[in-house]
Amino acid sequence: MLTNADLTSLNLTVPDTTRTRVPVPNHAPQENIEKIQHLLHTLRITDPLTPDSKAKPQGVARINVYRYVGTTAPTAINQYQLYGSATKALFASEFTEDEVGKKAWYITQYENTRGERGPLSDSVSAVIA
Repeated sequence: MLTNADLTSLNLTVPDTTRTRVPVPNHAPQENIEKIQHLLHTLRITDPLTPDSKAKPQGVARINVYRYVGTTAPTAINQYQLYGSATKALFASEFTEDEVGKKAWYITQYENTRGERGPLSDSVSAVIA
């Protein structure tokens, strides 16, 4: 059996035997509306600290996507409703025919593996086609 000293001498990773708590996310994701189609918006959600990567920050399990649909901008955060959770960089937001011509506003939020949520993102919006 190899000891930690043996692993170090072989330039191999020494396993961490101390459990560490996953941190609460300390920053918000960044979202952009990448595509607008009939009854569909496609959001691209990225980590602003690593914008060229599709990976979520370490410890983040999902990205909560909140949406508000209306003719005027929301005036309070409680007007947004949780629409879904994204685990990948792209997220689809679907609409019904009676929402065409209205506008959709989105905000996002990281959630770690323990269900703890970080700060909310700035909002982005687009007209529903």
